[in-house]
Amino acid sequence: MTGTLWLCVGGILLCSQLVTSDVVPQDNFDLQALAGKWYLIGFATNAQWFVDHRAGMKMGTAMLTPTAAGDLDMSYASLR
Repeated sequence: MTGTLWLCVGGILLCSQLVTSDVVPQDNFDLQALAGKWYLIGFATNAQWFVDHRAGMKMGTAMLTPTAAGDLDMSYASLR
């Protein structure tokens, strides 16, 4: 039982390291080129909720807007 406990603690510590890592964009990444309206035409999942409701879903859109601080604002909309 103690071996299982240590395994769980080790897994939690490993996951906490992954969560706190910094995301570094690739060289010459242009955030302005990503800006604008994007049509979300593909989605891959095997989640049961999605499988049950996919017939009634419509295509969504996302608006991506770069900020002065270098972040990215995103708004999402879909028809119901």
